[in-house]
Amino acid sequence: MATTIMNLDDSDHHNDDHINDLDFKLTIRPMKFDEIESAVMIFSRANLNDSLNVVQSYYQSDPSGFFVAIDENEDKVIGSCASPMTTHGTRILGLYCVEKEYRNFGIGKKLFSKCLTTFNNDNFGLCAVPSKFKIYKDRAGFRQIEGRSIVIIEGKSPNIQSLRTAEKLDQKYHLIKLMADNIDYHESLIEKIIEFDKTVQLDNRSTLLRYMFAKTTTITLAVLDTSNNDSKVVGYGCIQLDPIGRSMPGPLYAIDPLIGEVLLAELIRSDGRFSSNDQLAYFTTDNSPETIRWSKELLGLQESCRCEKLFTKFIPPFNYDYLYCCHSPDFGC
Repeated sequence: MATTIMNLDDSDHHNDDHINDLDFKLTIRPMKFDEIESAVMIFSRANLNDSLNVVQSYYQSDPSGFFVAIDENEDKVIGSCASPMTTHGTRILGLYCVEKEYRNFGIGKKLFSKCLTTFNNDNFGLCAVPSKFKIYKDRAGFRQIEGRSIVIIEGKSPNIQSLRTAEKLDQKYHLIKLMADNIDYHESLIEKIIEFDKTVQLDNRSTLLRYMFAKTTTITLAVLDTSNNDSKVVGYGCIQLDPIGRSMPGPLYAIDPLIGEVLLAELIRSDGRFSSNDQLAYFTTDNSPETIRWSKELLGLQESCRCEKLFTKFIPPFNYDYLYCCHSPDFGC
């Protein structure tokens, strides 16, 4: 499987008998911005992938939630765990990884515990792969089961020609492309996207979204309804590359399946980095049947795993009716 969520080696998470027997000096401390890429690459080497742009955006919105393990002898990052504040007073655990040669020493457990104890009054969430579901639920305190799962979709040579494109939209809809080099000219559009995002997240993610839109390698598309004077956004999506070079769309929210399908098609077609790419990965939820249908019947991709959403204190509200691709495989829908 090329992508999984919250799936670190069992013995590393639960055994720290040998934490004092290390032959190097270990430091667990807050992550620096220039250490994000190292952590993302460790994550990728463990067959866990998230876009560098997405992780950087979450870091910029809440740097206090990111921690690294450092081998002081070698002066290098050897592991990480993050729990940025997302919405509704909830921190989502992700970017949880330790370099292979440093596992089985309890380093993962120390990183995981650092996140939980630093913000022990907050609600925490995560997405657990099936083999780790009972561990997180029964032993780590994630006892609130939402009843939703993240569905991992991935594959090669996607048949993007099978997706409906912008020509299929009603004439009242207008597609706009937003990139880092033109965001200064689109402040009104950005504000409308933020307002639409609130109808999905049921909370304000202005800070996070502005950081994401400003990334030079992220492309954002929005669909405007021009049938009235205020021209509201009725869907938007972003796309970027993950560390192993796959196109990774997300988030992708829309008021109906046609707009969602068109956004996915146009995001992939928006740039040669994506349209010529023979690998695609995205993340949806098990209550988004249209997205799962696109992946299998139209794109020819495969469902590789379903990861259950768990929380420690409460289940935050979310409007799943508009969700087609999740924002991040790590930090939430």
